[in-house]
Amino acid sequence: MRTIDESNARAKEMCAGGYRYLYGGKGQDYTTALVEQLHKLYPSCVPLEEALKDADKGYKAIDCSGLVCDVLGISNMGSAQLRSTAVKRLSVSKANAQPGMVLWRSGHVAYVGEDLKIYEAAGTKTDMRVSTFDSRAGAFTELLVVKGSALAAGETSAKKANPYTEPTRVIQYKKIGMMKGDDVCWVQFELQEAGYDIEIDGKFGPASDKALRAFQASCKITVDGKCGPATRKYLKAN
Repeated sequence: MRTIDESNARAKEMCAGGYRYLYGGKGQDYTTALVEQLHKLYPSCVPLEEALKDADKGYKAIDCSGLVCDVLGISNMGSAQLRSTAVKRLSVSKANAQPGMVLWRSGHVAYVGEDLKIYEAAGTKTDMRVSTFDSRAGAFTELLVVKGSALAAGETSAKKANPYTEPTRVIQYKKIGMMKGDDVCWVQFELQEAGYDIEIDGKFGPASDKALRAFQASCKITVDGKCGPATRKYLKAN
């Protein structure tokens, strides 16, 4: 964990020119080999031709959650996990914002630094971005106090206890014989806590499948739409 002053300084450093956005980047050397590896894993998120433009030029690779976790000095988590494990979730406003917080929307996060400037690894084309709060905060839906950060000291998780039964089977979408039950509700509840707008109805349909795949992509784990032991571990992290 970094102090808020340390986090503010680290955010400035990371957005000063030595880092470039790359989906799946967590501070590795930005090389052709890394781009090709991440493109193979996440072809829709790592456009090969565009991503290769910054390869082998001495940069470090970082994505939005990688930047936030590095700045805060916490273990790497995806944007969905940062939301589900947050100790506070607040509406986006200057009155609620303070340095050390994280701005969140589904699939993307940014750091709130000194003078409420927003630091983010914004995307392959946009790259690293520093913005004023007034000009950029409206693109996000929540302010988070992230577990393990300096602001979270002494706070307990905002995550609700899951009232449903954790699955012992693999939950996945099936066009024929749709999976139903209390254990499906467990998965849907955890996806809601991670910020996905789905209904808890005990039926694992297309909307639940889409949310689960988005969660897996956020966590940089295998995106297969199957909620087995590995995915459940990430869903219930707290």
